[in-house]
Amino acid sequence: MGVGDIHNISKNIIENFGGIKRPDGLYDFPGDVDISNKKPYWISKIFGKIKGDFICSENNFNSLDDCSEVIGDDLDCSCNQLQSLEYGQNIIGRDFWCGNNLVQFTEEDVIMMININGRGYV
Repeated sequence: MGVGDIHNISKNIIENFGGIKRPDGLYDFPGDVDISNKKPYWISKIFGKIKGDFICSENNFNSLDDCSEVIGDDLDCSCNQLQSLEYGQNIIGRDFWCGNNLVQFTEEDVIMMININGRGYV
């Protein structure tokens, strides 16, 4: 996947989900963002705050590095290639889903690495 492909994926996400550009260059999203089963290996760092759910399951992500800093509702990153929850120190308003990755995370892993107001589903 080339730089042009990554730019196009990011542009489509911003347009399809109503991203609003912030002064720091990141985008806030007023509702849910569902990029499940799109199969990008990587997207550029575009996510600021997502007021609804962020569903990025069934892709090939190996890191939470490009995940939103604040998610108003649920974060579903299950069925990816995650080996760590590093970079997942975002704030999640409700539940966090991370089952079926390269590593089988435990509830303790989730509690230590993720700031959630709901429950962690492993």
